[in-house]
Amino acid sequence: MAVRIAAIHALAETDQQPALTILVGLLDDGEETIRRAALDGIAAMSCKEADATVLAMLKSTNTSDRLMGLELAGSRRMTGSLGAVVSAASDADAGVRRAALKRWGELASPSDVADLLLVLRPVTDAADLAAAEGALIELCGRAAKPEEICDELIGIMSQAQPGQRASILSVLGSVGTANSLPAIRAALSESGEVRAAAVKALCDWPEATVLADLLTLAKSGGNSEKSPAFSGYVRLVGESSAAPADKVKQLREIASLAGGDADKKLLLGGLGGIVSTDSLKLAASYLSEAALVEEAGAAVVQIAGKLPATDKEAIGPALNEVLKSVKSETVQTKARKRLTDLGL
Repeated sequence: MAVRIAAIHALAETDQQPALTILVGLLDDGEETIRRAALDGIAAMSCKEADATVLAMLKSTNTSDRLMGLELAGSRRMTGSLGAVVSAASDADAGVRRAALKRWGELASPSDVADLLLVLRPVTDAADLAAAEGALIELCGRAAKPEEICDELIGIMSQAQPGQRASILSVLGSVGTANSLPAIRAALSESGEVRAAAVKALCDWPEATVLADLLTLAKSGGNSEKSPAFSGYVRLVGESSAAPADKVKQLREIASLAGGDADKKLLLGGLGGIVSTDSLKLAASYLSEAALVEEAGAAVVQIAGKLPATDKEAIGPALNEVLKSVKSETVQTKARKRLTDLGL
């Protein structure tokens, strides 16, 4: 086997048509290792005949050939094959369609979006739409102006079917450009999968501009929406560049909307990252709740360890309460050390 693979590598390095012909023949070999080596060899060849071979494979009536052609088009970065790749996105075979969408995402440029959207217009299959989402997100990640691609997607939403609108919203949420927010907010007025996709987009949003939206969802959203909104809100507060006092105010505002212990633990995790006496006191207020005492103690110790010694009047009582309530040896040790360091 090792000798055959070495021979395949040597053939590929010649970069000549006769070697290419042999490698193509090996794609039907009974050994998967040999087939893979042949594919890798063709992918590495730079002769023009190799591109022509891949294009022929993409047009083959054999499903296996089309799949290998799509793999090679991607590994060879054959942007010239995009026409055939887009055509394959409407192939009768589901595996070919989804492989084609993946390759399109790797090879396309923003100017190619309209062609893909035309192909996707009749698509309703959930797995195909998910593959299209991935392709568009991949392209947006490379684009210099992803907001322009998002504008194209927003432009077709009114004509799209519910499943398609949900997929578009998923892309808009993943890309996170500001121009998408009005469309996402408008979709909250819809129902089913479209509203669910809009809610998820807001919950996963990368910037604090949606805090008010999430607060509203946490207050009055559906039962399945409140906890994700709460989690997204806490995450964004933690990631924002707001002053500690503002962050504590924001977390205090949503604290009463916690749907259960899981939400409260997220809140305590967020408080632990805010260095202020206000966050210390708010975290310490949860030490009286048996289901939260360990997480509250960890948050208090984390905050106390970063506060300056000038705040020891606030630190002392909080850490002493930790020593009375928390069972974790690690947290207890940290609390004692901080008290000792402060001379308390």
